[in-house]
Amino acid sequence: MTSLNILVLGAAYGLLPAVRICLAGHRVTLVCRDQEQAQISDHGASVTLLRRGGQVDKRLHVPARRGLAAEGVLGLTGTEVSPEGFDLVLLAMGEPQYAAPEVTALVQRIGEAGLPVISPAGRHGGRSTRSTSPPPAPMPRRSGWTPGARTT
Repeated sequence: MTSLNILVLGAAYGLLPAVRICLAGHRVTLVCRDQEQAQISDHGASVTLLRRGGQVDKRLHVPARRGLAAEGVLGLTGTEVSPEGFDLVLLAMGEPQYAAPEVTALVQRIGEAGLPVISPAGRHGGRSTRSTSPPPAPMPRRSGWTPGARTT
């Protein structure tokens, strides 16, 4: 299996997929706030999965450090990260965060780099009827990309 270098934006919604992807053998760097970086780097990234009745099913844990990811270690960074060198981006922030100028600038750099992006429904590009924030900046189109085409 080829290991991918994945950038995940947002700790609240992105931590679970980041931990699972890291445990699957990929390098994952999580973009999050300074206080989140401090807490996660001190204790590692842990997620507890529950069964329907509320009983613990599994506990997932990976070590974490500030900076870019290493094999088996979740990387933690802020919005200053360069998208160069990443294979894939997962947008997993709450909608209001995309209006922050530093996040908008990062999303713009990601679009300019032409990286493939996964955006879970309802997290980016759509507007909640309760939202008072402006919509996020549109991502630039990637030229020469064919929808459905496989890349290696």
